[in-house]
Amino acid sequence: WFQNFALARTALHRRAVNASRVRLEKSQQYIPANLRKVPVLGITVYRDDKTTRYVDRFLQSIDTPVGVLVVTWFGNFSREAHTVIRALVNGGYDNIICDELVINQYPLNMGFSFGVNEVIYQSMDALWWLCASHDVAYPPGVLGNIAESVNTHIITGNAGLHWFGFIDDQYQPWSNFAVTAHAVAKIGIFDENFFPCYAEDVEFGGRAKFHQVKAIIEKDGPYQIIHGWVDNRRHQS
Repeated sequence: WFQNFALARTALHRRAVNASRVRLEKSQQYIPANLRKVPVLGITVYRDDKTTRYVDRFLQSIDTPVGVLVVTWFGNFSREAHTVIRALVNGGYDNIICDELVINQYPLNMGFSFGVNEVIYQSMDALWWLCASHDVAYPPGVLGNIAESVNTHIITGNAGLHWFGFIDDQYQPWSNFAVTAHAVAKIGIFDENFFPCYAEDVEFGGRAKFHQVKAIIEKDGPYQIIHGWVDNRRHQS
């Protein structure tokens, strides 16, 4: 079973890389209809007692149009989680404008890399994906600012990896980052052999540096997000 599953994931990896290469060939004159729209936004949720409050806050903070919204949940849904998921499916978050909603659930923790790759797999022909931890939130206007920045950089041909700032100054770039089709076409996706987490981001960043994929860091106020801070407590990794 595990071998077949691993082979299937490898096949998805190859499809994602090929799709990014094809997408780049077709996007020489890329001008999105809405600069402030995120083509794909995804979070990975690790179930614990505080998870649902974080996810609810994240969903309430989405204030710009999204193409595909991806929620990947590791573990069983608690009663509170079922409430949030039902509200999401049934339009209970009237602030969210998205073309497609995808909810993936796995019984076990499949790892950070797996969660990031799930975001990419759900829309392989996108030009970029925004991957976030479930415990982040976007102050008003910030998500739209992020989308406008990434879209503008893609238009000007200056696109690779994008990292953004945090209100509490605890800079954790892989908690909210954008990866473009240019980056995937050059270096592939996250290595799921790093399980469950740690070092996979360093390895991915190392590949990007080796292949000269440009990283853009925007830490200023218009791009600063919230990380942690449920019940007014600072985030603890």
